[in-house]
Amino acid sequence: MTKRVRHDIHELIDRQVFRWHEDSVAIGEPELPRKPADQPKIGPYVTISRDFGCGALVVAAILSEKLGWQVYDKEIIDEVARESSLRRSVVESHDERVQNWIVEYVNNLTFMGELSESDFFHHFVRVVTALGTHGKAILVGRGTNFVLPADRGVRVRLVAPFEMRARWVAHRNALDLDEARRFVSKTDADRAEFVRRHFHRDVADASAYDRIFDVSQINHDAVADAIVEMLERKLGIYAPGRSSSVAAAPSVL
Repeated sequence: MTKRVRHDIHELIDRQVFRWHEDSVAIGEPELPRKPADQPKIGPYVTISRDFGCGALVVAAILSEKLGWQVYDKEIIDEVARESSLRRSVVESHDERVQNWIVEYVNNLTFMGELSESDFFHHFVRVVTALGTHGKAILVGRGTNFVLPADRGVRVRLVAPFEMRARWVAHRNALDLDEARRFVSKTDADRAEFVRRHFHRDVADASAYDRIFDVSQINHDAVADAIVEMLERKLGIYAPGRSSSVAAAPSVL
């Protein structure tokens, strides 16, 4: 991860905070409280959950090329959440009503009640919310599909048989197959525990996704194409070069 990427996200969040600030102040009526209808619109976005070794970043890169959207993987989001200067830009915004909207949104999420002690996770949710509000974001992993409103984006999950994933990880990382199996198993368990601990959900729960793809049966390009078609059907968003006359594919595998 480069410092340039971290700086770009820092600037994006800062711009979003200022945009919330500007939108919240009505000319001539600076004291009017913010109404629910005036809250920033979240989306469009795509979240990609995955079993380890399914090539989620490959799908995200293809999708980014098709849509012209930015990809935010878990490492970038983790780094953003640890930036103290970014924390100040979100928490100490220039308009208290902007901060209150973020806090209210976070507090209203059903899984947040037991997490007031977790500074990292609260900040993580705020960052994801800001990225979602900026829109045109592809977020990979870390349970981001549980943070953003389901009706404002497309949420997918990638799965594949364990042995196939282990072989792919072994090949990509020059590992012994047994070592790759242990690595895949541990990473899957860690990711499932993250979702279980913070969101109180099962990462494999099909109801949390618009569609689940078995990448042993469908290649990455086809997955990206299907996601683009889902954006068309669900949100009326078309990739550059595509039109509303494009026929939609069936929504089930």
